[in-house]
Amino acid sequence: MGTMKKALWTAAAIGGLGLAYTIGRCWNAEERKQRAWRRFLGFAAKPDEVVDSFVQYISVESPKNLKSFQDRRRADPEAAMAEAVVFGMLQQLQLAPIIADAPGVGGGDFLCKYRPLKFSDSGAQELIVEATTLEPTAVERNSGWPNEVPEEITGGPFSMITERITARASSKIKQLSQHAMPRVLAIVSSHIGADALLANTLAAESILISDRKISQPIGGGQASVITDLKASAFLKGDPSTGKITAQRQTISAVLLISVSGDRSSVLGILHPEPRYPLDIAAFPGIPFAKIRRWPVEDGRIEIDWVVGQASGREFKHQKIRYSGDEFDKALKAMREKRGPA
Repeated sequence: MGTMKKALWTAAAIGGLGLAYTIGRCWNAEERKQRAWRRFLGFAAKPDEVVDSFVQYISVESPKNLKSFQDRRRADPEAAMAEAVVFGMLQQLQLAPIIADAPGVGGGDFLCKYRPLKFSDSGAQELIVEATTLEPTAVERNSGWPNEVPEEITGGPFSMITERITARASSKIKQLSQHAMPRVLAIVSSHIGADALLANTLAAESILISDRKISQPIGGGQASVITDLKASAFLKGDPSTGKITAQRQTISAVLLISVSGDRSSVLGILHPEPRYPLDIAAFPGIPFAKIRRWPVEDGRIEIDWVVGQASGREFKHQKIRYSGDEFDKALKAMREKRGPA
């Protein structure tokens, strides 16, 4: 009987190992299939993979910019990451970006082409995009939010970084002013708190109208929400007349981009009176904050969110494609095999 029991245990153990082996094989096969699809579709697991693919793109499509980008990547990895992530996002939006910033000349980073709906009489429209970043150390210093993953769940106060974002917008006006077309400034951060500090509705609205304050009349009365517009990127107020006017009209819109892991989150802010208005249809699915009524009357500022729910649109990171990319070759082969529609 003991021999029989031992044989049964042995058979069960072998069967269990066989089942585990089969499950392992199936799981590994599925994982290999998923990796193959990710390679074919060009998904990137982390920003560094996007940057690596951008280096490949530059070396093929714009070799004169290669040295300056590699130097920038060594000196300021965050700035290089911002350029690569923004370029990849513009490719996903089918805006056909090309590098516009010639070494030693300056100007915006990427020239894009947007074609309105086919039934429109107008042809392709050009716009320029400048990518910039907020250094994690500066964000940490201004917000009081450490750029590190805590060992345990903790909480604590932090400050919004509206003034730093507005200052960065000011610093880019000279570059963007060289282009007679809509100009978009993309501000990127990989700080661990960037979703709250940058790519969320409170941050976007604060950049548009400055940080809000609660006003309570002396002696009682109803409190109200006010702003002094001091940190607004696009508006300024005259305290003596109460009149609100536009500033920094060089910038048509700002994109706020938070980068984390294998994806980024994006929100937009529209200038109420830019020198060159932006058609936000060029950025489908990205919510934009804007002034509801312009010019502002009676000092009452109202904000609207254009395009659905006011939460950032997520983009999964994809490796940047270039003319020799295997993705493009495979896609072309598929279309040729399928024939004309």
